[in-house]
Amino acid sequence: MTVDRDTDRAYFESIPWCLELLQDPGFIPTPTFSRQYKESTEDALFAETLKTSDTIRACSSLYKRPDPSGIGQISELIMLVSLGYRVNGYPNLCHGGIVGTLVDEAMGMLLTVNKNLTSSPIRFATVTAYLHVTYLKPVRMFSLPYIKRPYKDRSQGLDEVLDFRIWTSRFTNISECGLSLQTVPSHESNFSRED
Repeated sequence: MTVDRDTDRAYFESIPWCLELLQDPGFIPTPTFSRQYKESTEDALFAETLKTSDTIRACSSLYKRPDPSGIGQISELIMLVSLGYRVNGYPNLCHGGIVGTLVDEAMGMLLTVNKNLTSSPIRFATVTAYLHVTYLKPVRMFSLPYIKRPYKDRSQGLDEVLDFRIWTSRFTNISECGLSLQTVPSHESNFSRED
């Protein structure tokens, strides 16, 4: 069974603390672009494989409302996720690799939101060069983790290293993550080649 964006939003609106986040005027809801099917097979992991009632049942993303001056980049993003049992490693616990994958996807969302807001032509493909996850507590099956990149004052825009936190029930920090990005010029980013 597949799920769609309206169903995802309705799912999270039925949970009081999620509804509070979704209605926060300081945040703007955005499509989770990797959950949208693409004929090129880009994002097939999130748009197809992990988009079922037994894997990632629902996913909604929000970003911090930008400064009215339009200066600077979005540096705060929240991704709400509802997990089913097919992402388990141990019984009733989400597999650690899925936790890392979710953080990596949140990083990609943050970059996509910034590219879309600035309407800049895409000259570079960005790939994860390094991902470090510190697991503080397990992510339990059917829990509602949310991935958040906390705001940090940046005069130069986004850093090369992005820090994320995974929380559950909005109050418990369960993972801390650091990612390092590598940009590849667009003429070199045809990942379908076998070089």
